[in-house]
Amino acid sequence: MQPGTSWNEKTRQAEIARIENTFNHRDHALALRNLSKVLTWAGKFDDADRLALDAVSQLPDDFEAHFLAGNAELRRGNSQEAISHFETTVKLNPNHVTALNNLGNQYFQLGNLELAAKYFQQSVSVDSRFAMGIHNLGVVKMELGELAAAEELFSQALAIEPDRFDSHTMLSKLYFQQQRYQEATHHMERAVEIRPDAEAARADLQMLKQMVQ
Repeated sequence: MQPGTSWNEKTRQAEIARIENTFNHRDHALALRNLSKVLTWAGKFDDADRLALDAVSQLPDDFEAHFLAGNAELRRGNSQEAISHFETTVKLNPNHVTALNNLGNQYFQLGNLELAAKYFQQSVSVDSRFAMGIHNLGVVKMELGELAAAEELFSQALAIEPDRFDSHTMLSKLYFQQQRYQEATHHMERAVEIRPDAEAARADLQMLKQMVQ
């Protein structure tokens, strides 16, 4: 007997409806995920986050859905839930540099410098020109007191993105710690050129100029 030849018409129609319903549910979930991305780009975060969390509940194996859900949980202040979604993102897509970077940021904020460095390093290993990951790894190294490594990483980030405000400010702080005041002043000047409205940077620059006079 061929498979399925014993089905009556009612059973056959029910199975077709079940399969179509499965497809329709997935298509609907994908539509929710994609609409969440559009709303995020438009700055409509409340609606975007609601749709992202709805979508991921229906798309457990979709890395984009988990990434969007991770960002949604971050905006809601749910760090552990965000970490869980970002970890699933990189499990499903190990080359997702932004999810790796987000994991590094979350573990850094939790004070786990070892895991922070691990994920920042992985992001840079995936994309050697990912300036944000390079910079963030430099921040961890500076926190660990590895100033030579931090200096090299901030300099690498600036070689890729010369107008990277935070790398200029961190290099300035690093040079200040080393009493290299001229270099500290130079990088704070660049930071203020990039963001003239940054009041903290302007105050730091004024202090440095007084020191080098």
